[in-house]
Amino acid sequence: LSGHSSGAHVSMLYILQSINAGKPPMVDAFISLSGVFDIGKHYRWEAARGAHEVSPMKAAALGEHSFGYVSPTCLLKNHQISNVRTIAQLLSCFTISHMSLCR
Repeated sequence: LSGHSSGAHVSMLYILQSINAGKPPMVDAFISLSGVFDIGKHYRWEAARGAHEVSPMKAAALGEHSFGYVSPTCLLKNHQISNVRTIAQLLSCFTISHMSLCR
């Protein structure tokens, strides 16, 4: 399973929710390219650039109050997803790639 940007986000949610439900995800490997895993953090980044009003992120998450429930990073930090250690046991490959340009 692989995804880029929102595709990586949705793919990661599928994997975490499957594991949390006690059902192994039906994938052998996961490759993420520039995935958005903390919706709130990314929304604030968009807002600082004036892009948050045209971004579909808030509407797709059903409002800012839901960002934590649809953010894999927040779900893991807040221990809302259990059995996370099984990711390494279930998947033969788990890769997250994100490029950052710094000046």
